[in-house]
Amino acid sequence: MKTISFIKFLVLFFLSIAIIKNAKAQEDAQFSHSPFLSFIWNPSFAGSYDGVAAGGSFRSQYTLFEGQPFSQSLYAQMPYPKLSGGLGVSLVNDFAAVHRSTDLQIQYAYKKKFNFGYLNAGFQLGLLQYSIFGDKLRASDGSYDDGNINHNDPDLPTGTVNSFAPDLGLGTSLITDKFFIGLAVQHLLPLPLKFSTGNGSGQIKYPATVYLQAQYNKELNTNWKFSPNLLFKSDFKKSTLDINFLAVYKRMITGGLGFRGFSGNTADGIIFTIGYQLKPELFAIYSYDLTISTLHHTSIGSNEVGLHYRLIPPPPPPRGKIIYNPRFL
Repeated sequence: MKTISFIKFLVLFFLSIAIIKNAKAQEDAQFSHSPFLSFIWNPSFAGSYDGVAAGGSFRSQYTLFEGQPFSQSLYAQMPYPKLSGGLGVSLVNDFAAVHRSTDLQIQYAYKKKFNFGYLNAGFQLGLLQYSIFGDKLRASDGSYDDGNINHNDPDLPTGTVNSFAPDLGLGTSLITDKFFIGLAVQHLLPLPLKFSTGNGSGQIKYPATVYLQAQYNKELNTNWKFSPNLLFKSDFKKSTLDINFLAVYKRMITGGLGFRGFSGNTADGIIFTIGYQLKPELFAIYSYDLTISTLHHTSIGSNEVGLHYRLIPPPPPPRGKIIYNPRFL
């Protein structure tokens, strides 16, 4: 890809944000491990590590709240020099109450190296699946005795209905030794997920959602590293801001304190994080969210556990003395 093509991509990227239309629709899954999950919403991070990277998180949100969300994220990525960048795949599954959404994406990122770091641009293509579990719906006039499902409403399904739609996302990022900043927009295709419910029909639409993320890395001394991170997410109707302050001790133990919200009306939780480097290539992390919204009356908080693998490539072999074989002069 030439530099002019890279500039055209950036122009297209910012134009795509400018023409986003508002719509009442399904929201993306929420995770507290945002400093470690950049791959799942910004395709330009694919290939950011020298070797293979893979991982994910499992989240139980608003524990003990009826119909609470359960969310899972998985990613894998690797550099691909033949395409001047990297490749990746991400999967996000979100289950809450009577519905489930699954988002599978294939990613490519182009990497341009400068003296100050890397400027990346990427895109992702994938498939959205949305499911409604009709047997879990309960209508006010329905009859549900002896395990029978009768909603007394022909527009409501009694079984599981599924819908599929293609998905598109764009992203760009700047990565240096001391900080990174990334901007991405998800769900650019204005195609609704349509489903039939017998005598009726319906549709769900994912609004285009902007993700802005930044992190600064500061080595305080040989033992301590400090990394503040923020993630701003907005569909232009509702916005949230995650702020995390992470400290790493001797490259082994990670501790953090964070906050999720945007205003007094959207304050959601205080995030406590602990992580441990099990092996040089394997990192485990756990977060507990203390609910501070009105849901704290019915929930004991949210729990999230994650595991991340980084394949550390071996150093290049030292260049030794060249000995010419006289048989092949």
